[in-house]
Amino acid sequence: MPDAALTGFGALSVALGLAGYVPYVRDTLAGRTKPHLFSWLIWGGGTAVAFAGQVRGHGGPGAWVSGVTVAGCATIVALAARNGIGYVTVVDWFCAGGVLAAAGCWVGLGLPVVAIIAGRVVDAAGFVPTLLKSWRRPSEETLSIYVLSAVKFGCAALALARVTVLTALFPLVASVQELAVVVVIVVARRRVVGVLV
Repeated sequence: MPDAALTGFGALSVALGLAGYVPYVRDTLAGRTKPHLFSWLIWGGGTAVAFAGQVRGHGGPGAWVSGVTVAGCATIVALAARNGIGYVTVVDWFCAGGVLAAAGCWVGLGLPVVAIIAGRVVDAAGFVPTLLKSWRRPSEETLSIYVLSAVKFGCAALALARVTVLTALFPLVASVQELAVVVVIVVARRRVVGVLV
């Protein structure tokens, strides 16, 4: 793909990412959205590992959105922390430890591909608390961030200058994970409306 197209997809992925955070931050500040602190902490840590892999693997514009996502996750963690940590499960602690182990695979063992794969497994597990919360209380999530995130990661995959496990695994898996949250929220909201009618 020409460099201009890669740059265009990279810029689009960043724009979509930023557009997704605006309503989420607004809804969190207003108390309508209640982010699960550990999920966002895990996603941020896992994305930081993936971003480092994409930079090392010369992902080019396809890596931009990962850097933006790390900053976005840190912002959401800070906002969620205002309400306290809330409930913390064994899965939360397992996932947080997994992110540290993934980073350790890279830093301590010099195995970036293993770190990226481990990070994706942990990241997937980090979605479990949000999926469960979204099913039980779908009104506490802002749907648009997950829709835009699914698309942003798809665009990021198209913007990769080099497609390898190191660069492509994260955006492809992340796009599917975001779509899973969208499906759960939509189905749960329809279920709740059906119960109320």
